[in-house]
Amino acid sequence: MPKAKWYDLWSLPLDIADGLRSWWIFRRVTTDEANASALAKNDPPLRVDALGRIYTVVTVPEEMRAAEHEGMHMPYVIDKLSAINYTLMSMNLSDMAYPEISRVEGSWSYLVVITSSPGDEDSVTWMRVLGWVRRAVVIAGSAWLVDRALTKVTGHGAVDLLMSLFR
Repeated sequence: MPKAKWYDLWSLPLDIADGLRSWWIFRRVTTDEANASALAKNDPPLRVDALGRIYTVVTVPEEMRAAEHEGMHMPYVIDKLSAINYTLMSMNLSDMAYPEISRVEGSWSYLVVITSSPGDEDSVTWMRVLGWVRRAVVIAGSAWLVDRALTKVTGHGAVDLLMSLFR
């Protein structure tokens, strides 16, 4: 996502609304009873937490646990993701599903968490919110200063001057 312009006040609220919409759709579909049973029947079985995220644990088979097969672990997990993606396609969620894969320490397993948000620099963070607030304060303060200056010079505020154009 390109860097926000100083006057861009709509991108963050629209990103928040879009993220909430995606999360609501994802959660509503995954917590449906029929879909929950389809997720549980998947190989590997999928579970849904209270936030609507889908998660599972993929365990590497014993024949791939040797040191020379270490590079084959991630392709094996990604191969399991294709079966998960097929299940998500049947629920119309594959377009808004973002998997996060992390190794479970001390085991031959990988935790796969599928969420409705990418969790990268495009997502809403505290720094983006603070930057948005700063831009909003600068724009509102500038507008207030212009209004005060116009009132001092003309005796009418900026809104009165704009309204006089349409009278």
